[in-house]
Amino acid sequence: MSYRRLPSHRDLLLTVFGLYGRGTEGWIPVAHLVQLLSDVGVEPSGVRASISRLLKKGILVNRRRGRESEYSLSPGLQDAFSAGDQRIFSPRQASMEDPWLLAAFTLSETQRSLRHRIRAGLTKLGFGTVAPGLWIAPVHLEEEAQDYFTRHGLDEHVIFFRAELTGGREPQPDWWNLALLEDRYERFVKDHSEITDQVRGRELSPQEAFALYIPILTNWRGLPYLDPGLPPEILPETWHGEQARQLFAELHDLLAAKASAHAHLVIGH
Repeated sequence: MSYRRLPSHRDLLLTVFGLYGRGTEGWIPVAHLVQLLSDVGVEPSGVRASISRLLKKGILVNRRRGRESEYSLSPGLQDAFSAGDQRIFSPRQASMEDPWLLAAFTLSETQRSLRHRIRAGLTKLGFGTVAPGLWIAPVHLEEEAQDYFTRHGLDEHVIFFRAELTGGREPQPDWWNLALLEDRYERFVKDHSEITDQVRGRELSPQEAFALYIPILTNWRGLPYLDPGLPPEILPETWHGEQARQLFAELHDLLAAKASAHAHLVIGH
């Protein structure tokens, strides 16, 4: 059994490194990467080309060990991947009684590039826009947000506040791009419900589990980053987020352990 529509080779590689390529033993020989991605359905030439592009961008680093090249995530990305584990595997949801996290910044017109980087970071973290220069997210994102801006050298330009509602209007759904997120959640449910039905109650081999799990996780891992975990009262009635989370959780429980066993057998650690 294999996944029908594969994500990009680049994203599949990053999923493999995020799962099995961290820490002091995170070096993976190129031959093992080719084998693992071939199990998913990627041609060796596609694997090598993607490795080369990620190396040029500084996302991967390499070293020689004997006659073989080995690759690892760049040290700066190790922390970023670790910080994302909770979002991906244990996403949190705020309640209306919780405080909110506000982010504010003011930059001149001559600092457009810096403004773009800050806005892109806030969007990536799941902040919504209250007004130009004022962004909002659930307070449980505070540590992650501060770590992100420190890691990217932007912390001196952004100031964070904890805030509580004091009456009047509540946070508005249109502060976030919920329509885009809802569309992606709905698509995830549509694309993966059939897979869940096929693997539920079936005894898959570790290699089969790996071939399914890596694309599924690759398609999933971007969604929790876009989703800040807003209170249910703010979300649209048609919201597919909870259904998508439950679906991924079930697939993770069915496939992750066997997929890991296969990966570590190939990699050798």
